[in-house]
Amino acid sequence: MYKRQDENNDGTPEKYGFAWPNDGLFTSAIPWIFANGGNILTEDYCGTQLDSPEVTEALQFMYDMIYTYKVAPDPIGYGDIFNLFQTGDIAMFGAGRWPLANIIPAGFTDFDIQFWPGNPDRITEFGIDGFPILATTQNPEAAWELVKFLTGASVQQGLVGSEESPVTNIPARRSVAAHLNEFPPANASAFYESLAGPSQLVPAPGRFNEMENIFLRYTGLIFADEMTVEEAMQAATDELASVVTCK
Repeated sequence: MYKRQDENNDGTPEKYGFAWPNDGLFTSAIPWIFANGGNILTEDYCGTQLDSPEVTEALQFMYDMIYTYKVAPDPIGYGDIFNLFQTGDIAMFGAGRWPLANIIPAGFTDFDIQFWPGNPDRITEFGIDGFPILATTQNPEAAWELVKFLTGASVQQGLVGSEESPVTNIPARRSVAAHLNEFPPANASAFYESLAGPSQLVPAPGRFNEMENIFLRYTGLIFADEMTVEEAMQAATDELASVVTCK
């Protein structure tokens, strides 16, 4: 495993094997929880599963990356991660396609991507940008024409961008997604092909913002070594009882 490095022996590591932010479900603990076969909510979003072994094992692994294996720093922002990745001070981080808009125009192309590791199966976390037609619309026919236009090949091509100006989305059309390989990274097809395997949506209940804030607050306390995984997830479960409910 890639150990953190303290090259000048001042007690502060300069290089890490992995880093993550703790500012959103999508980018922090959820990928590791999914990879371990778990989820933070029940399938119907009516309850939590924060005390399940799959969740607590994943969070303990993340804690151990900081304090036991010493391969990760305390969570830091994506801006810092992008910069440290380009200077070789962070070897790996998790993300979707959005970092390309930052690192490719900066002239950094010495990187590649790979599917998230799984235990025992690789499960891809994904979210969706959609074009809804509301039930209350007064012009359903015009709305449908707009959706057809926005999902057409010409508009979808705009979601790919170019090497000089990559766009952060992944097009829905398979034929357009093939153009992702026209510029770095070399394994760019994995962005789209990841959905061919097991995949799972980011949990999004009606009171998502409240749920996310509570969960991230307690994972932050775990990563700051201020609460154990078990203590934090029990407290989060209690606090989420009135937020995640179908009653």
